[in-house]
Amino acid sequence: MKQLFVYLSLIAAFNLTACSNASQVQNIDTEVFKADPWGCKGERLALVEQIKTHKDELLSLSQHDFVDLLGKPDKQELDSRNKKQFIYSLAPGKNCKNAEKAPLEMLIRFNATERSYEISFRNM
Repeated sequence: MKQLFVYLSLIAAFNLTACSNASQVQNIDTEVFKADPWGCKGERLALVEQIKTHKDELLSLSQHDFVDLLGKPDKQELDSRNKKQFIYSLAPGKNCKNAEKAPLEMLIRFNATERSYEISFRNM
């Protein structure tokens, strides 16, 4: 009986972690975001207010959820204790022909369990 309980608990835990919360985030035009890698077209800038408005919905999403929503990050950095951050350029950066001197970037920090816990913006 105890083994059955452990088995069912593991199945329930797997199902809870496998479900994506990304589909719950609405009102952010993610297709426009994905179609503007490195922010070279400048279209990501128009989405900053939408992202800020829905920031609470984005917090605690997994790394996989962010890749599904916004596409592959422009940069990734590994911090201490397996914490990772995704960096998305919102304005044309050094990889663009029309690069700005200090482009705006969005940083998403993830904990060791790959859940986001902070979203911030900076001029590089």
